[in-house]
Amino acid sequence: MSERFDTLFRSGNADTAVFSAAARRAFAAIVNEYMTHAGPTNWTHYTNYGWLGGQVLARATADEFGQGGNLAETAIYYNAFKDISGQPLDGSNPSGYVLTFKPEQIPHPTRFWSVSAYTRETEAVIRNPLRKYSVANCTPSLQMNPDGSLSIYVAPQQPEGVPAANWLPIGAGGFTLWQRIYGPEAGANETYVPPGIARSD
Repeated sequence: MSERFDTLFRSGNADTAVFSAAARRAFAAIVNEYMTHAGPTNWTHYTNYGWLGGQVLARATADEFGQGGNLAETAIYYNAFKDISGQPLDGSNPSGYVLTFKPEQIPHPTRFWSVSAYTRETEAVIRNPLRKYSVANCTPSLQMNPDGSLSIYVAPQQPEGVPAANWLPIGAGGFTLWQRIYGPEAGANETYVPPGIARSD
């Protein structure tokens, strides 16, 4: 490896074509690592954000998709690009999606938890007239279901009969969801699995 590096860079003039091809392969490996790391409900989750040691590919993946991630005892993160059926999340469906936490799935952190939506390509917040970018346990007037579960509706328009507090606005294009849990319960990083994201057809 060091000999190959010297061949490319010792003179101070990198072999641009070789370097460019290697960079593209490295980025493809990063994306593949992240997209194939999803759990049983299609949320991607790493147990070692902020402390990845010599795991070079995992460290690069964290830098690409989860900049500024905290250690697991501080916060844990879950990211979804697909719904429970494996289809990409897409706001072109007027009915949107629903994310229902059973009573035992609702996080109980020492600080707070939230669900946020971002554009798929740039990970930018999705602009909306309400300037509402997350639904969290601290969202005023958040309503529980009669059985103690909690439903968050992700849609371009507020679904009929859905409390405004339980609605997360999105745009018409592809998007991704993040669930963040700050001050997680002990051991939650290893055992917690968020519910699947279902279409609201």
